[in-house]
Amino acid sequence: MAEVASSMESFQDILSARHSSSTSLSDVDFPSDVGSEIESDSSVRQSDGDASERELACFDAAMESLGNVRLVPELTNEERMEMQLKTAAEQTDDEGGDAKEVKPKREKKVWQWEDGVDMELMAELAQKPLSYYQGKRDVPDAIVKNWLPDVKRRWFELEERVYILEDRLGAIDRPDRSLEEDRFEILVELLDKAAQGFEINDEHEVRNIPLGERIHLEARLMDVITRKFDIIDRIVDEFDKLKGDQDGANNEREFLRYEIRQCDLEFTLTHEYFLKSYLGMPWP
Repeated sequence: MAEVASSMESFQDILSARHSSSTSLSDVDFPSDVGSEIESDSSVRQSDGDASERELACFDAAMESLGNVRLVPELTNEERMEMQLKTAAEQTDDEGGDAKEVKPKREKKVWQWEDGVDMELMAELAQKPLSYYQGKRDVPDAIVKNWLPDVKRRWFELEERVYILEDRLGAIDRPDRSLEEDRFEILVELLDKAAQGFEINDEHEVRNIPLGERIHLEARLMDVITRKFDIIDRIVDEFDKLKGDQDGANNEREFLRYEIRQCDLEFTLTHEYFLKSYLGMPWP
């Protein structure tokens, strides 16, 4: 027991020593400027708080004074149309398929004659086939220049026909990976190939070529384009006749492949003849 009492006394002595060695905050000697900095920081925070409250009060007063004024301007008609088209494009079909692109409907253009054109002559030329111009290769420029407005009109109407064919092809019902989709794709290839005739004509339009030779070559280009467009129109008219007919679709595909190659060949020759005419070289 004496040993236990002695141990307890030793333990109490240790606690007393630790307590006496601890230092209170009041006994710490802080630098003289610490207190002023603390007070200054406190006053700054209070000042910032007052400023924030004043700003909020001013903002609330400004918003109250605005009333029903619109902060965002109303959409223009063009912006509304763009938003409607975007919304329509994002909509999916009833079966949950992919969204279909919605294009704004293109207005059909109408040919406008330039001032000073002989309208009686234009009416007469409009009744003649393209082959009429193919036989005027050696006619002097003084005569041919009177026919040029009709040639330009024919180019204009032929180009408008491209948009009509695009609409017709786009309206074809062609499920993914179907026979109809394969037939549609080859028809589009033929349309694209035929449309290259416009690019050839544009390329040579600025070159100095005898007018008789020019209308002869332009008529050849238009004849090729017209024949290919007629093929596309005819197939689209009877598109459903080959529905589900794999053999018939294969034969149609081979036929269209041949037409594409032939079109490419005729364009190459006509392009060559344009260049030879420009350089003053003979061509058949």
